[in-house]
Amino acid sequence: MRLLTIPFRERKNRLVRNHDHAFTELMNAEKSVVRLLGPRRIGKTDLVSNYAQGTSSPTIIITLKPLPADILNPSLILAELLAREIAALTHVKLKAAAKLKFKYDALLQKETPRQSKLSFSGELAATPAKLSATYESASSAASKPGVDADVEITYQLRRLEMAAEQLGIRPIIFFDEVQELIVGRTYDAGMAAIWSIRNEAQHHTSCRYVFAGSNQRLFAKLQAGRRAPFLNFGTALEIPPLTVEEIDAWAVPMFRRGQRHVSTLRAVTGLLCGKIGEVADLCAWLWSNSKPGDVLDDALLRQAISGAARASAELPETIRMLSPVQTKVLRWVLENPGKPPYGLDGLRPTINAGTIRNVLEKLVELELVESFSELRYSCTTPLRILAALYPAAWAPPEPAGR
Repeated sequence: MRLLTIPFRERKNRLVRNHDHAFTELMNAEKSVVRLLGPRRIGKTDLVSNYAQGTSSPTIIITLKPLPADILNPSLILAELLAREIAALTHVKLKAAAKLKFKYDALLQKETPRQSKLSFSGELAATPAKLSATYESASSAASKPGVDADVEITYQLRRLEMAAEQLGIRPIIFFDEVQELIVGRTYDAGMAAIWSIRNEAQHHTSCRYVFAGSNQRLFAKLQAGRRAPFLNFGTALEIPPLTVEEIDAWAVPMFRRGQRHVSTLRAVTGLLCGKIGEVADLCAWLWSNSKPGDVLDDALLRQAISGAARASAELPETIRMLSPVQTKVLRWVLENPGKPPYGLDGLRPTINAGTIRNVLEKLVELELVESFSELRYSCTTPLRILAALYPAAWAPPEPAGR
């Protein structure tokens, strides 16, 4: 019988790994604060969403994006997002979520010495397992005078904890890409906002907290060092990349059940660095572009993987706009993934440390490079694919004499 759906997209076929069990144990603990470690598309959001669906847990997801250049107080943005997400619980049909919102509103109405100064309007799209807000426009929040945003964050979280406690339920509050609060000029104000969350959340037992960030170098700043707000706060859980063996054990049987003939995906999955999001996309493309009886040979696998590079049509132009020193650093990272760039066998002999650091930050901003720590960098998946399949096209030749 021909399968009409793409099996790699179905929740019942989701790849379950050791960290799934570890995450479940942490979330079921009496007090739950989890810091998820791993690069973009490694499966952090999927891990939280899958747990929320499986347990019917009311979930608030605050997805932070790079702040506009004119925003100097990220705490105000965060406070408004939190208020909007709590309001969005109204649209969820889960009984527990509806009760939570009702109780939260009741607590707000009873609160006499202090009323929220934030206001919000409009509806946010919501699904039972995931509520997601992003700030496409920050002008409304940035223009509100007289709002102590750090106090507002504490206020919203405390009322949410009280409501959850009285109802006997345990909502999940997921701060995704939390490191965006400390980018550039907003570093000090962003740190203050994160400290506000930590100082309040560390006392909570009904609300459960998850923090994640794909820029591992910045995310590490929140966790290490004497003044780091996440130091000794909750439990760190790292999501490791998939091995080729794990990918084959998961994907190959599904292809075979759909009468697609393939023995291994080894030829292409190495370029994806074990990221489940990108592996699933690749498998879905192969499924959609084949039919029962087809053999998924090397030519089709190459076509599938090249699609990821073509999807980033602006990538070659972005690379052409780089300066010579930026191109040199990018080439080095591509050829030396995960290798420290500051050592004698790195970039240091020809480029000073300050320039290396500034260039790497710019390449991360351009999404050409991923940052795992101050000493570990690698190129993003589209660039690795472009370099592997079209080595002459990924970057201009270095100037003569360099």
